Amino acid sequence: MTRTIETLGQSLSLDDPFFPAHLSERLLSFVRLFRECGDVFPVRLPGSAGEAIAVCHPDLAAHILVRKYQSYRKGQGYGQMRLLLGNGVITLDGDRWRQQRRILQPVYARAQAAERLPALAELPNELATSWLSAADRGEFVDVTRDVSQLTFSLIMTLLCGDDYQRIRGTAMEDRFSRIATSSDRDLDFVHSFAMPVRATLFDWIERRVENGETHNDLLHVLIAARDPRTGLPMAEEQILDECLTFIVAGVETTATTLSWLWYYLAQSPEAELALLAELARGSESFALGSSVAQLPYIRQVVYETMRLFPPVWVYPRIALEDDLLNGVPVRAGANVLIVTYLIHRHPDFWNEPQRFCPDRFAGDAMSPAFLPFSLGPRRCSGEDYSLALMDMILRTIVPRLALQPSGDPFPDLVAEINLRPARSIRLRPQRRVTQPARSDDD
Repeated sequence: MTRTIETLGQSLSLDDPFFPAHLSERLLSFVRLFRECGDVFPVRLPGSAGEAIAVCHPDLAAHILVRKYQSYRKGQGYGQMRLLLGNGVITLDGDRWRQQRRILQPVYARAQAAERLPALAELPNELATSWLSAADRGEFVDVTRDVSQLTFSLIMTLLCGDDYQRIRGTAMEDRFSRIATSSDRDLDFVHSFAMPVRATLFDWIERRVENGETHNDLLHVLIAARDPRTGLPMAEEQILDECLTFIVAGVETTATTLSWLWYYLAQSPEAELALLAELARGSESFALGSSVAQLPYIRQVVYETMRLFPPVWVYPRIALEDDLLNGVPVRAGANVLIVTYLIHRHPDFWNEPQRFCPDRFAGDAMSPAFLPFSLGPRRCSGEDYSLALMDMILRTIVPRLALQPSGDPFPDLVAEINLRPARSIRLRPQRRVTQPARSDDD
């Protein structure tokens, strides 16, 4: 017999493809409309008298993000982000975005990530040690908090190197951390936290430029970057905006994904054993290029987590010209929402879409209904860094300890700019006694 639960006045099956039913009211309304209307439907924008058109099919997403990307610009939500991030590559449009994309492509290239990651290995080791101590005391750990702090420290060390080390343990580090992890980013927050952080970052940039300093971090690479067409560097204010973009986007995507990943590993012993077996066979190197080929199951687990809970659950756009989406006319100026959450659970593309199943990403083929980093020219430029950081964290911690369920109920989902759990995910750490045995075929 199918089990059901009540949520916001509607009965939903626990076998529903959009389970968990612990959705915010906004996201639940999208689920209802998708069921009633199909792949294209109108939705009311919060805080606005106007409507938007929601699209929930990968072909339509590719139409907007790839084939006709020049006919759409960034939509609702990016104005709020601009208060925090300024005019970074995420919030820019048009010619300025194209210029920034040209400059940043070599900065965030896979080779840069592979070169810089080995020096960061001690930071995930510190978290592993902390969790092992909690295991010995029989305590729960706050996975969401701890992974967010670890990811923040990794991103800040990658970006700002020695300058970050000088503020560790100070009130200024706390301000940086709040910028990266807080969900309450209204105007008061911007004035209280973002402005002091921007001032500190700008001081670091200005000092380095004036003194011609050399540092082994990404901020140095950003300062040295040149537009390949003009040969000109970025303005200092533009470097500042790109730094904040890298911090906020990098921490949110990586930390949220890892929180959900450990939650599902705690519920999925077969997936955890498969991951352990791969780690026992794999290379000790943190080189990004080799890890993808030698440790593919890590990538499968990460991708399946991002399928179920894409950090960016909707990509808002505004049409610059009239268009047609699945027979629905779109007028110039209309808001269009590409709903990643629903595309990632679309029953035409995913078998048992509510189930955590990393094997669905085995092999080289990638489903067109998977777009956690967007698609086309505006695909996330920090994708390689995010994936590489998750690889490194998992390879450091998973072989040393397991995280067991805490008995807490499934957390509600908050669908704002990002999709995140409404409360921290707690799990019980446990030391691993033995490593999985290698089979004769290995």
